[in-house]
Amino acid sequence: MKAILVFIDGTTCDMRHRITLQGTDDFFSDENIMKDIPTAGSVECMNELAENYHLVYMGARPYEYNEITAKWYMAKGFADGEVYCGKSQDERMNIVKYLKKKYEFYAGIGDRWMIMNSTLN
Repeated sequence: MKAILVFIDGTTCDMRHRITLQGTDDFFSDENIMKDIPTAGSVECMNELAENYHLVYMGARPYEYNEITAKWYMAKGFADGEVYCGKSQDERMNIVKYLKKKYEFYAGIGDRWMIMNSTLN
């Protein structure tokens, strides 16, 4: 299946309102995550891509936040896709290695090109 890997924070999700909460329990609270806003044009872009590709959203968040992150995507009008979160880079790299067995990635969208490029190739 043709897929696109999409980073979450900073790419499709503007979570700057939470920056002052970093290091506290409130940073990843459901309430504060649901207050995040989509980055400019991201909803339209993802919806258009979803017409031809399966979307896989990848976040630098603990995996416990997969469900609330998926709920945020639905509430904000994003195209359906799978959500995978991993707190560390190693966790995210392992998730992508698993996903590469499941999908044929055509592109990655995000702000960590060195990591994404080496992972997808």
